[in-house]
Amino acid sequence: CGIAGWGWQDNGWGVNVVGPAIYFAQSGPQTIRVQVKEDGFSIDEVVLSADRYATVSPGALKNDTTILVR
Repeated sequence: CGIAGWGWQDNGWGVNVVGPAIYFAQSGPQTIRVQVKEDGFSIDEVVLSADRYATVSPGALKNDTTILVR
């Protein structure tokens, strides 16, 4: 996102590339481990969605102000 502002990106490599689907073996609370590769890495929000955001981001890729509520 750079200094210009936050944006949404999935776990695919590159813009408009959908990452692999994530499946949980059981329902209920889950733990997601995030491993930092680069200095200065920061996460503001993580969205897990059954299908609504499977192929489209919930907001703009840059300078987005979208906040999703539970």
